[in-house]
Amino acid sequence: FGLGTIPLLAVVYFSKDLISNKLRARFNRAVPYAIGVVAVLLILRGMNLGIPFISPELHRSEITTMQECH
Repeated sequence: FGLGTIPLLAVVYFSKDLISNKLRARFNRAVPYAIGVVAVLLILRGMNLGIPFISPELHRSEITTMQECH
């Protein structure tokens, strides 16, 4: 896992001076909203509401198959 992430982390670390402070501040303000959107999507998926592309409805046969593997 570490060998796969080290190159990307190195690129991010060494390119930090290329990003302006203004852009960095905008990014830092946007991160909490992005986390909130992801949290809402995960909650909707877990509720099994049947919303296309967000929370596909699992049928009873799929649920029992998934539980049998544990």
